[in-house]
Amino acid sequence: MKLKLFLLLCIIIFPIKTFAETGVPAQEPNFHVSPADLLFDLNNIKPGDIASRTLAVSNHGVESFNYVAIHKFTGGSKKFYEELLLKIEDNQSTLYEGKLNEFKRLPARPLESSDIEDLFFQIEVPFHLGNDFQGLTSQFTFTVVAEEDLLLHNQLIDLANTNKYSLMELGFGGLILIWMNKRNRRRKSVQ
Repeated sequence: MKLKLFLLLCIIIFPIKTFAETGVPAQEPNFHVSPADLLFDLNNIKPGDIASRTLAVSNHGVESFNYVAIHKFTGGSKKFYEELLLKIEDNQSTLYEGKLNEFKRLPARPLESSDIEDLFFQIEVPFHLGNDFQGLTSQFTFTVVAEEDLLLHNQLIDLANTNKYSLMELGFGGLILIWMNKRNRRRKSVQ
């Protein structure tokens, strides 16, 4: 019985020790987005108007990384927002073309060290919109997120590399030990 408990404790504790030894931490991506604050600030737009902007993403770090562009509606008229059209291109192809409200994010895009990638954003107010859209405004954000930040942003963190996982593993191990002790006590009391 003592051997079983010792082996069970070894199985539980050694993985925790393994997770605690992290080695050399990876460098965080060092990137810059230009313009950093405001991509579109459109006034007095009317049906048929098209606004184009260039967003430059540059890697100032020594390591390559992947990034995505995430989109989110933040306020104003949802009715107007749902009618806007969006087109995103790089130097070679169209990455997205469709309704702005249907765009969630770009797939992960690699960016080599010291590289700059230009993304071309185009917002169009459809020509068919009538007077009931006059004076409406919408606010939305495009956020560029690097690979490491993306994991935190979407809470897709690898559980095996967190302290919470270690504590959870220890808790499960403790529950197993309690269950085994109760089971063994019942067996002894029956005999």
